[in-house]
Amino acid sequence: MNDQWELLVKTTSEKSCRLKEANKQKSFMAGVKDLEFWLGEVETLLASEDYGKDLSSIENLLKKHQLLEADITAHADRVGEMNQQADSLLESGQFDQPEIEERRRAICDRYERIRQLADVRRDKLNKAITVHQFIRDIDDEESWIK
Repeated sequence: MNDQWELLVKTTSEKSCRLKEANKQKSFMAGVKDLEFWLGEVETLLASEDYGKDLSSIENLLKKHQLLEADITAHADRVGEMNQQADSLLESGQFDQPEIEERRRAICDRYERIRQLADVRRDKLNKAITVHQFIRDIDDEESWIK
């Protein structure tokens, strides 16, 4: 009777641990899906070929882009938390380790790519401002000459 009780306690304890691990993995996957959705939205915004048609529209686009870059920087913490969760799951010997590692790698790669795309877009917007300021200055000079 004592042996059966100990077996029941042991089995219950093991099941409890597995359920906690499954809950951690579910939480991790939910966080990953949220990050993937956010990354998709940001990638769409950064893929825009709209660099403005005049100086004021470019300045507005640059302000929006600065807000987007702030959002990207703010999400660094979420990506870091996701990495910590993945490390914890992998260290605990989670049953679905290849998928956890693959999802983590994909999120980190996409996050790094949007940071690079944001830099490229900022540079292009700054160049567009420079060009339009130059054109405005030329127009001002021409009107002054006339």
